[in-house]
Amino acid sequence: MRLMNLGQLIQNLADHQPTDQESAQLLARAAFLDWVFSLPADTDVQQAAQDALLAVARSEGTSTSLALFKSQLEEARQPLPAAVRRGGPRRRHSPTH
Repeated sequence: MRLMNLGQLIQNLADHQPTDQESAQLLARAAFLDWVFSLPADTDVQQAAQDALLAVARSEGTSTSLALFKSQLEEARQPLPAAVRRGGPRRRHSPTH
């Protein structure tokens, strides 16, 4: 399977106007996954999302799918929450667990 580059993804989203919200969400999600899987393993995803947002802003597309793709990129731009320890062995062996 050949992944599309970002420009092709944006153009594809801009060219397609799904008739319902669910189809628009599926198209945007597929485009986001295509984009993220095309990134090299050592990529700073937050920076790549920022760069992709700039490319979306330069596009002339106004489709619902493109707007949903943009919100997924905005979410990807946010830092991941800090990991929280959930108790480990002591929690698993407590009498209330």
